[in-house]
Amino acid sequence: MNIYIEYFQTLKAYLSLLGIDKNTGLAGCSDEEIASLIREKGELPATYEAYLRTIGKKFLFDFMDAENMAYDHLGDINQFALRTFKRNAREPESPFLVISERRYEYISLIHMGEDDPQVWIMSEFWDSRDGENLTIRNNSFTELINSFFRRCLSGYPASFGWVPEGEDRAAYIDMQFKAWEDGINGIAEQISSAGAGIHNPLVISLNQIFLEFYAVDVLNNSAGSGSPPTETEEGNELMNRFLNDLANLKDSHSVEKSFNWGLVAVAVIIVLLLIKLLM
Repeated sequence: MNIYIEYFQTLKAYLSLLGIDKNTGLAGCSDEEIASLIREKGELPATYEAYLRTIGKKFLFDFMDAENMAYDHLGDINQFALRTFKRNAREPESPFLVISERRYEYISLIHMGEDDPQVWIMSEFWDSRDGENLTIRNNSFTELINSFFRRCLSGYPASFGWVPEGEDRAAYIDMQFKAWEDGINGIAEQISSAGAGIHNPLVISLNQIFLEFYAVDVLNNSAGSGSPPTETEEGNELMNRFLNDLANLKDSHSVEKSFNWGLVAVAVIIVLLLIKLLM
């Protein structure tokens, strides 16, 4: 399987478990829609095409924090891009694709000819202070997607306070948090079940982001459950050691390499068991 397709399919499964953009729907583009875009723009970067085929058709407001990267809205996105280029009196010199806009404040674009290209950003108005208005946003398209995933894990529960009219506030918020907790645990179980069978470096990086969040999330829940300070401090030390191990793994294994994911899964289980014993 194409590693980029597998990466986005994994991400799609995780977002589905968490209920992210469930009202919009996590939909991919059809073969004809992809072919139409290729006829218009030329060969697409492999990561961007994989994104379009799996989750890129609709506006994923929650996942991308109001940034619009939807295939369905490319017409509006490109119209705003033309206005942005005109106001800045410049366009990138090499062939490029405008992929998104956010609240009509800035655009993001990628250059053609690379599988996982850098993402550039340009705001509508020239930055007179710094004298530059086309800068690198992320070193790769998948890095940008990972940043959305990281932000979503830590920030999405803040939206649970927006209660629809007519709903019982306390009951609704409790329901949202319960569903979120179920989703988080579902992802953890999915990663644990896969064990050492994960070899795609992009999926590994996605799982690292989740496990780093999951470790801290479990620690915070433990700390808030009435544990004595000494136990919390000891649990904190264990968790910090675990996070350092994750960081060391990340440093010693570049995204081009894979490592024994089974060891990481075992480490997670051991740490969580130790924390429970300390409670």
